[in-house]
Amino acid sequence: MNNIADDVKREGLHLLQQTWFWIPNWKWLGLGIALIAGAALFYVLRWAFNGARGRLLRRIPRDEYRLFLLREPLHTPLALVFVAFFWMSALRFLALPEGGDRLLTILVQFTMGWGAIRLAYMAVDAAGQRFAAYAKTTPSPLDDQLAPFLDRTAKILVVVLGLLLVLQNVGVNVVSVLAGLGLGGLAVALAAQDTFANLFGSFTILLDRPFQVGDLIKVGDTEGTVEEIGLRSTRVRTATRSLISVPNLIMAKERVENLGARPSRRVRHVLGLTYDTSPQKLHEFMDHVRYVLQQHPLVLKEDVQVYFQSMGESSLNVLVGFFVSTRDGNEELRAQQDILFQILQIAAHDKVEFAFPTRTLLMAGPTATPQA
Repeated sequence: MNNIADDVKREGLHLLQQTWFWIPNWKWLGLGIALIAGAALFYVLRWAFNGARGRLLRRIPRDEYRLFLLREPLHTPLALVFVAFFWMSALRFLALPEGGDRLLTILVQFTMGWGAIRLAYMAVDAAGQRFAAYAKTTPSPLDDQLAPFLDRTAKILVVVLGLLLVLQNVGVNVVSVLAGLGLGGLAVALAAQDTFANLFGSFTILLDRPFQVGDLIKVGDTEGTVEEIGLRSTRVRTATRSLISVPNLIMAKERVENLGARPSRRVRHVLGLTYDTSPQKLHEFMDHVRYVLQQHPLVLKEDVQVYFQSMGESSLNVLVGFFVSTRDGNEELRAQQDILFQILQIAAHDKVEFAFPTRTLLMAGPTATPQA
């Protein structure tokens, strides 16, 4: 029995020392064990980190920054980073030939880099949520617009810088790559000039602040409420509930009418009275309308206009103009409706009638032909 055991041991050692694809079999076995052990370690660490995250979430006050960070699924990338360290240590222990070791090291470094970038991305996302929550508590609307803009910018920087660091870590000369890209920079700049123009347009909007989120604006043929100011475009919700994305280049170049910034809203009507209205009744009607407008709580008293404007084809035209002191469109419509109902009551009380377009046709009969 001892001889058989010695023979099996000798054959096993001989088999492990043999080389397959330039690598001894015992190192292939070590790679397999490291791969399986790393996968098992990944699931164990992810379960442990997720459990610890849940316990911390129950203990931390809800207004803490760490609460936003712990809401992120940190357990997966964090476990991946630890597993990548384990695999890196295994590769150093196995001391594979240069070609295979280089390839596997690059794969492990990319895995570690992805986990680290993902962790940094989640940290930036948590900071962005915290800043957005803080911005809602301040009276200034500027930080409400800056919060999503800075959040996107920071995330882009994290991804770009992380990829550059990973490439530098695996041996790629990043400076040479960037210099090589500079040779085609002119072509890229020409192709992406609209993108850069929109990006600078977003900076112009945020700094100049011609409007803010929630304002009713009109630019070109687009009129609606601003919902979001992004890196490339501004999203406007129209009256038909459609969402239109207007490039920031257009928002920066075109004339933008901020309807939401008006301290008051103008209302103008032309009332046509019939021609049988006497001058005295016309004066009384205009005085009553002027009095009603000046007594209304939302009408600016100093800007009331009630004038006999013109003599039309079929009516005596009275101009009624005033300003409603409100920024809300619905409140303006309600005030206008109230005033128009009162004008109808005034017309009924003063016994004046509103005209409508009429025409009088004079038809001449046939001319009699003299008899010879």
